Amino acid sequence: MTIATLSVDRFLALQYHMRYATLVTESSVKYTCIIISFFSFASGLFFWNKILHSFVFSICTIVLVIISTCSHIRTYLIVRKHQLQIHAQQQTAQSSSAENNLNMARLKRSAFNIFLFYIALIICYFPIYVISTVFATQSEDSWQTGWSFAHSAVFMNSSINPRVFASFERQLLSR
Repeated sequence: MTIATLSVDRFLALQYHMRYATLVTESSVKYTCIIISFFSFASGLFFWNKILHSFVFSICTIVLVIISTCSHIRTYLIVRKHQLQIHAQQQTAQSSSAENNLNMARLKRSAFNIFLFYIALIICYFPIYVISTVFATQSEDSWQTGWSFAHSAVFMNSSINPRVFASFERQLLSR
């Protein structure tokens, strides 16, 4: 949910760069955090009904992956369009605002970094999504090995993210 929120946020920042401050307010961010927390606590449904939890988890995962993927695709298209516009303007004027180029470069790096986190998340969470979906449709309790592997992949994502973030941070500081 957090990755989907971040990818939508970066899309909004690029698509509505002039109105971004009015669209994304402090109160809307608070409400979004509350909604994410509510759904995180709703994962307690696992202890009440495992099959229902697996079904809800599968549906939510598909919806969030679609939202994130659409946001990343739209963000890529916007960045590509801006690059072409900047290139065309530079060829005609040969002098563009350095501050505007720096700001656009930061937005592009931010969107790219979120995209890489998204890819790592998809790779690490895919096994648990498959196991959960199969479990919801077949309701068998003989999936212990699959669950162990899937949970290990999820925890691997948590151990990978700080390393990926640290490499991005070093990359940003060196520029």
